[in-house]
Amino acid sequence: MLGRRLVRAYNSLTYNQRVSVYLRYVRSLSYKEIAAVMEMNPQSAMNLVSRALKSLRSEMGATPFLIYLCMLLS
Repeated sequence: MLGRRLVRAYNSLTYNQRVSVYLRYVRSLSYKEIAAVMEMNPQSAMNLVSRALKSLRSEMGATPFLIYLCMLLS
């Protein structure tokens, strides 16, 4: 199931990557806000989210990841 694959992929991320993805896509925080919460600069927050998404795409394959992300965000 796609949901289980996403959970497995999400759990394989580092703690900071999981937190950054949660803050960005569940709490809808800006990178500046994420940076403040995580005590880093905004560019580092952007890099962290980007690396997390890259890892998720790699774990799941691009197409299932994008389909699930679109469903999640709609």
